[in-house]
Amino acid sequence: MARSPGVAAHRSLALWERPPAEGSGLAFEAPLRRCRLDYSPASLQRIDAFLDALRNARHPQAAGFVAVAAQQQLLGFLCFYAGEVLGRALGQAPLWLSGEQAATLAPQALADVPPLHRALCARFGSARARDGAPLFLPMAAVCGRLFAAAGDTPAGLADAAAPWWPDALSDAATRTQPLPPRAGQPWPPAWAQTPAPSIATASAPEALHQQALRHLRGEGVPRNPEQARALWQRAADQGHARSQYHLGLMLAKGLGGPVDAAAAPANRADVNARPWRQNRQPQKQQSAHGVVAMLRIYDVSRPNVRFELTDQG
Repeated sequence: MARSPGVAAHRSLALWERPPAEGSGLAFEAPLRRCRLDYSPASLQRIDAFLDALRNARHPQAAGFVAVAAQQQLLGFLCFYAGEVLGRALGQAPLWLSGEQAATLAPQALADVPPLHRALCARFGSARARDGAPLFLPMAAVCGRLFAAAGDTPAGLADAAAPWWPDALSDAATRTQPLPPRAGQPWPPAWAQTPAPSIATASAPEALHQQALRHLRGEGVPRNPEQARALWQRAADQGHARSQYHLGLMLAKGLGGPVDAAAAPANRADVNARPWRQNRQPQKQQSAHGVVAMLRIYDVSRPNVRFELTDQG
């Protein structure tokens, strides 16, 4: 049974505050943690900068982005975090609504809002934005910023929250200060700290492949090429073509374990000739150069990982 948006919000934020050993399951967690999400209003501007970097590096398309569980969780977390910051500012816990619930409550306000952009909405008791809007639409702000067309200068979470700030936060200097949890409400709630099942526990080949990518990149988990290699081996044994491709390159480079010259291609020409390379679906093909570049960027001997990547696995 699907959890309500409110339950999902508490669990998402609790996982961020106290991530389990296997990580929170969020895509791009390592660069996001560098944004210093301290529950200050100014932290929303840092999220906007993070979304700008992600947009410029990956040029994501909405349909493909949300098809990956860890990336979908990232969008939800950013919305829940922004709602919590705004709720602290207003002294009102956010009431999270699905798109269907919000459309029933305010049909005219959401008439022209695309379904994805209204997937998560929040209201704060009787509070209203200065323009009279009854709902805060963080998903519209996140998606608008992340999936903007090249050359556009989209609004983001900071702009979406601006009409909601109370007079006490009208000065920019005051918005740099972290906002404390609402009085009498422990944060995060104890009940929310039981982690929900994540993609990391799944044994399906695609889930193993996605988890291997996160271990290689250090996204949501400590960077661990050995674990990535083991996960790709498990998925490759089940016939997953992309995992076979990545595993071959790990073996060729000796990343996450010793070089296996018998199993790995010695050069790019051999990469294309290996049986597991031929099993790859045409629409999924990527250049060997792109994957080798990814492995080089994330080599264990190079701890200063940059966010700008060209290969998504």
